[in-house]
Amino acid sequence: TNIAVFHRAHQVATWSSYNAKVKSLLLFGDHIVSLDADGNLFLWEFKGIKDNLIPFTSPRHIKLDHNFIPTCIVHPDTYLNKVLIGSEQGTMQLWNINT
Repeated sequence: TNIAVFHRAHQVATWSSYNAKVKSLLLFGDHIVSLDADGNLFLWEFKGIKDNLIPFTSPRHIKLDHNFIPTCIVHPDTYLNKVLIGSEQGTMQLWNINT
C-alpha cells in the first residue's frame, strides 16, 4: 500500500509499506503514524520533506501480535510519545512509539 504526501496540491513523496490495506493514519507531531490491516504500525517522518531537506529513511516499524486485529489509533492527551490502538476483539494496547 502506498501513502502519497502532498504539499499545496503537489505530490512531494510516496511512502510504501507492506501490502496490507492501511486502516488508520494519525498525525503525531512531525510524523504520520500508519496502521495496516495486518497489524503493522509505521512511523513516517515528514518534517522538511516538502523542501527535500531530509533524505528518505525507512520508517520505524512495530509489528502487533497476530491475535490483535487493529481497528483504530489515537494519541491520548497528556500521554507523551504514546498511541492507543483499539482492536476488533475490544482490547486496547498502549505503545510508546519513541523508544
